[in-house]
Amino acid sequence: FILSCNFFLIGYVFKLGEEGLGYYNDSDEVEVEEEVEVEVEVEDVIAPYDFKQLNEVITILVQVPRIDPKTVNARFTEKQLLLSFHTIKEANDDDDDVDNHQNKRHVLILNTSEPLNTDKCRFDVADKNMIVVLYKLNNGLWDTPLLSVEPNEYSKIFPLKKIKKKQIQKKIISLKNRSSSSSSNNNNNNN
Repeated sequence: FILSCNFFLIGYVFKLGEEGLGYYNDSDEVEVEEEVEVEVEVEDVIAPYDFKQLNEVITILVQVPRIDPKTVNARFTEKQLLLSFHTIKEANDDDDDVDNHQNKRHVLILNTSEPLNTDKCRFDVADKNMIVVLYKLNNGLWDTPLLSVEPNEYSKIFPLKKIKKKQIQKKIISLKNRSSSSSSNNNNNNN
């Protein structure tokens, strides 16, 4: 025996009815939530950075916190750095935009005025930022070490993509068919 005050059923009311004391359908429809997978287009955000040039290297500090190391895609060509990544959502983030972390891809494209030693170039991800080290093929200080790329060029190099994301959707289901089929089953059992 379970007291009615200990629980409730959505779409039902506890009352004395035709079949005795119990839960009865309160309406013909009930709202339910279900998790569905939807495709969402990824938005690109140009990653902010600072850099320092030395004789042998150019060190780039990418100033984005909580970078997900599994999502980092760094490509080094003779005169270019191509970088993309996503960030990790933290459980205690209050930011309304935090839910969209996976809907945003951070990207960075930098051209160099002189050739790089691509075999030595590397990156390292930390909690608050990422460091990228570009090794120069020929030592020395360059007059113009890094050349930025126009924003419209990003979509040519990093085509927009869609990701699958789970979200909760509400839908209303009808209880009419369910009630009539269960009462017909009860009538068959009584015969």
